[in-house]
Amino acid sequence: MNLTGFGVAVLVVYSFSEIWYLSYFISQKKILQYLSSFSLSLGALLHFIYIVLLQLDLHRLPLGTVYEVLVSATFLFVLLYLFLEFYIKENSMGVIIVPMILFLLAIALPGIDTDKTLAPQLAGLSFQIHVVFMLLAYSGFTKIGRAHV
Repeated sequence: MNLTGFGVAVLVVYSFSEIWYLSYFISQKKILQYLSSFSLSLGALLHFIYIVLLQLDLHRLPLGTVYEVLVSATFLFVLLYLFLEFYIKENSMGVIIVPMILFLLAIALPGIDTDKTLAPQLAGLSFQIHVVFMLLAYSGFTKIGRAHV
């Protein structure tokens, strides 16, 4: 499976996850709660594999373009949401979070271009470190903002 096909697989699993979250939100059946969390976790695993494959194809961290940053940031958002869901034992927010993840990935995945060369400033180690800490800060802010809900 090529990189584009794997990205579509990530979107499909997240879409099924949204269906389970919506079903749980409507019916409040315990089995749907487990299915929604499991499918989001599976989507996060596939998303991680996609990022690793993208990194291997680019020969650098996928942080050089806006689309690459979106793919990486959405992965961090999913991880932090899963942590929050596990921590508070409530997953009704997934019905809101997962569509945002789907929207951001639907924008980002078509824009990924592995053949594009970057300016030396964007491919340097200091820039990559800067972007990693920026994404961690944004993700941490998201977690803190959701923890008080």
